Amino acid sequence: MIPIKYRILFALHKHDRELDPQLQCRIKWGSSKFVVALNTGYRINPDRWNSQMQCCVPGSFHGARRIPAATINSEISRYRTAVEETFTEFARQEVFPSVPDVRSAVHARLTYESTEAPEIDVFRAFDQFTMDQGSKNSWTDGTHTKWRVFRRHLQAWKPQLSWADFDEAGLTSFIAYLRDKRGHKNSTVQRQIAFMRWFLTWADQRGYIKTTDYRTYKVKLKGVERKKDVVFLTWEELMRLWNWEPDSPFRGQVRDIFCFCCFTSLRYSDAVNLRWPDVGEDSFRVTTVKTASSVEIQFNQWSSELIGRYVDEAFRDDRIFPPISNQVMNRCLHEICKDCGIDTPVHRTWYKGNERHDEVKPKYELITTHCGRRTFICNALAMGIPPSVVMQWTGHSDYKSMQPYIGVSQETKEAAMAVFEKGTKKTD
Repeated sequence: MIPIKYRILFALHKHDRELDPQLQCRIKWGSSKFVVALNTGYRINPDRWNSQMQCCVPGSFHGARRIPAATINSEISRYRTAVEETFTEFARQEVFPSVPDVRSAVHARLTYESTEAPEIDVFRAFDQFTMDQGSKNSWTDGTHTKWRVFRRHLQAWKPQLSWADFDEAGLTSFIAYLRDKRGHKNSTVQRQIAFMRWFLTWADQRGYIKTTDYRTYKVKLKGVERKKDVVFLTWEELMRLWNWEPDSPFRGQVRDIFCFCCFTSLRYSDAVNLRWPDVGEDSFRVTTVKTASSVEIQFNQWSSELIGRYVDEAFRDDRIFPPISNQVMNRCLHEICKDCGIDTPVHRTWYKGNERHDEVKPKYELITTHCGRRTFICNALAMGIPPSVVMQWTGHSDYKSMQPYIGVSQETKEAAMAVFEKGTKKTD
């Protein structure tokens, strides 16, 4: 076996000044006269090309067809593998190849891979996807649960599911299944479609799926573009909960944990995982469970008092608060908020297909642990604290995720001003 030194370079080659340059795979070996240039069939936006790493910038799109970077980078990897295997085979045969030899051998491998690759089972691929993406993106247990539910939907929709079922007709059939068989709201259907696109994009990058209908598939779902309903406690309601006298130590703990979220912006998962070593004199620091981001939050009189109530308590792993399950917390919160008279009617509208549904429920039925975080954000914004400052406490990375709360705070401020104006109205 004779070693053959070679080099693979992916570079942009511009033929037409009016178009983005073509992506070429250039192979050099022996000396400069041995060169093969293969067109990959993709046109690349030069501003979204990393020449040092020889790949497209993640998240970018290229050419008139708006091909995602992940698809092109996957193809680059396929070309590189074909070239490496070609030269390994020539070395094994102790043959120093000519330009035509390399061109035809690489082309044959690329053609064979694209036409003869065995089809992988959809559900086997799905399990591979969740392992790959779960590890890569540090999914929480909650995220893994959502994907397991999505997998069950796929199995119930078509137990003998094949890649061919993901064409336009199949995607429409899946939406009909979610709406008619599962009774899902349009907002839930939209989330399931987003899950579907994520999975199919991953499968497309690996050559598993033959149809690309999912890239351009669009469905109009009524009501999904409506402003998100944000349920939170007004300051008056929060004070009612704060001053409530618990009728048992356990219900008092539930109230305290929820109020701590209301006064600090912590998610419930971060509040119950807060440990004494995380607490300083004037602030505490947490690495959030959901995003793994680190935030520092200053104490205020309310959160400081709540922490003080548990100084002499001893919970496992040096935690500050007792580890109560989220489900038990939510059930108990409904009862406590009802006892506190937090029963303002909340009107909600949602759609299932083209059918509009309106429902009115007392607020206590809609209060969950996550409402604590929403309560902090909405009250802080209504008090005039700049969103940029609030984001430093909450860990939000962009204003888009804060937009629903900003809209609610504006409504709250306008309502408060109306009350102020009514109470201070001039008399003739």
